[in-house]
Amino acid sequence: MSAEAHALLHEAARWRVVGLLFRGPTVARSAERITLARETGEAELEDAARAAARTGEGLYHAWLGAGVGPLSPREASYRPIEDPGRILAEIAAFHQAFAYSAGSEDPPDHVAVAADFVAYLCLKEAFAADAARDADRATTREARERFLERHLRPLARGMARRLAQAAPDVDRGHFGAAVSLLLRLAGTGVEPGDAADDTPFPLPGLEDDAFDCGVCPHA
Repeated sequence: MSAEAHALLHEAARWRVVGLLFRGPTVARSAERITLARETGEAELEDAARAAARTGEGLYHAWLGAGVGPLSPREASYRPIEDPGRILAEIAAFHQAFAYSAGSEDPPDHVAVAADFVAYLCLKEAFAADAARDADRATTREARERFLERHLRPLARGMARRLAQAAPDVDRGHFGAAVSLLLRLAGTGVEPGDAADDTPFPLPGLEDDAFDCGVCPHA
């Protein structure tokens, strides 16, 4: 396996762990989080995965619960002046172009689904790189960057702002670490401590005829 493909597999594992940090607590997910985090060799990921194993269902729903949690996991929550249907349609177009299926109960704009999709694109890019399929690799890399810019970075900044606005004495469980990792992996250029001053609703400025995530012929 090429060095580039190996690096992309490592990146996929990091994104998979981050996605799992925002999913509901189960024994199977806890085991997968810890195993993958250990394989990355990154102490910050492993610490977050172990902290997530100690986060109970009550605390999870207190933070991320639909309609009650202050830290909404859905992108549409952080882009209030945009049409939620359009956001979901754009995400669906990315998923369809690369034959991605979330395979979960979470909606398409959920942070866990978004992180998992990035992990999936990293895997596809790794296989294309290892097979020397340069066109497929370039298409997948471009789509990954576009998805990060249009969807995951605004979501990460919005979540960081909400977390920063929460009362300092509230138990954050593992979510502080999870949001910090999300900011770093998404390449937002925002530090968790600066999140309160960051604009959570950057508009992509897309035109109706401009959306094209690129279709990989081997997706």
